[in-house]
Amino acid sequence: MKILFVGDACVSTGFARCTHAACDALHAAGHDVRVLGMNYHGDPHGYPYPIHPCFQPSDGGRDYMGAGRMPLLAHRYDVDCVVMLNDPWNIPAYLDAFRGYTDRMLEHGVTVKRPRMIGWLAVDGANQKGERLNELDHVVTWVDWAGHELKRGGYNGRWTVAPLGVDQSLFVPRPREEARKRALPPEWADKFVVGVVGRNQMRKRLDLTMKYFSHWIDSMDITDARLFLHSAPTGEEGSDIRSLAHYYGLGNRVLLCEPPVGIGVDEKMLSYVYSSFDVYATMSQGEGWGLPTLEAMSCGVPCIVPDWSGLGGWVMDAAVKIPCPTTALTAPMNGMMHTIGGVPDERTFIEELDAMYRSEVHRRTYISRGLLRARELTWSSTGSIMQSVVERVCAPAVAPAVASEVA
Repeated sequence: MKILFVGDACVSTGFARCTHAACDALHAAGHDVRVLGMNYHGDPHGYPYPIHPCFQPSDGGRDYMGAGRMPLLAHRYDVDCVVMLNDPWNIPAYLDAFRGYTDRMLEHGVTVKRPRMIGWLAVDGANQKGERLNELDHVVTWVDWAGHELKRGGYNGRWTVAPLGVDQSLFVPRPREEARKRALPPEWADKFVVGVVGRNQMRKRLDLTMKYFSHWIDSMDITDARLFLHSAPTGEEGSDIRSLAHYYGLGNRVLLCEPPVGIGVDEKMLSYVYSSFDVYATMSQGEGWGLPTLEAMSCGVPCIVPDWSGLGGWVMDAAVKIPCPTTALTAPMNGMMHTIGGVPDERTFIEELDAMYRSEVHRRTYISRGLLRARELTWSSTGSIMQSVVERVCAPAVAPAVASEVA
């Protein structure tokens, strides 16, 4: 089959890891795969399939998602299937662009074949708007909870669950002393380090991470704990973490590392960053999956996460899960505040973090559980599931529709 995959490519993001896991599997199975790469600028790469950049000089780089280019490439290469890896609220832009392109071509007497369309969706909150997704031939989510939320929001088609994975040749426990020399200031070598990795977006709630950490060290009179925020800045979408660090009086007890968006740091180096932590903690209001948590587990770091959305499911007992007794609106994009996120309970978080701080046995319990869970989740499995989905959806005879399929 001829497949056009639209998603991050050739960059250090979780979305790009998904893209290449799926496309590597499809290419290895003999399919004609090409990628329309978000955050890709056309530089040379080592992948065995063509990758087209979304960015075009002619439009000043405004079509950063490739919605305008997708119909053109799908038609030019006569593809059988388009897979779109994105947030659910971005999918209508692709559907509208394809419809508009089809109408314009028809005015010139050219009929455009409609390929099968699959949405691989990162569902990170409740209150999803799923009606427009019914125009897709199939939906893939990362966890089962996501499919049910889309259904509650109006989606009534088929969906498959494709869990994400981790590269266990890269994300492995690194020697503590070496990791700290590479990732931390010298004066932090003997400190208790709480770390978080992820983009600075409103839903990540870095403000809560700083607030809860600050209240923990103040209420427990702890002097040797430090907070490491490895977070790419996202402009107006994110928090002013420097101002917040000052507000909460963290001073030299917080380290802010802000790699460029879409570039990040080398994945091997990131494994040293994780391995320098005593605990990985995120207070995110919503995650489609929460890939840094899985990467931290694979590096032998005990994790504390919210019991909500993606993280509320796949981690099972491999991490400490903080209940979310209250909710708040989450802004998926500026001006699009509608999804509902969970707010982790502060008191429970402080109690659980303090238990990690005071008990090596407690930490080792979750280190062991995390390593076991990480071994169960591989990118090769993710790729195999996506290959199966594409082949099944594009097969001449399609099985009767069902509400949900958990792979």
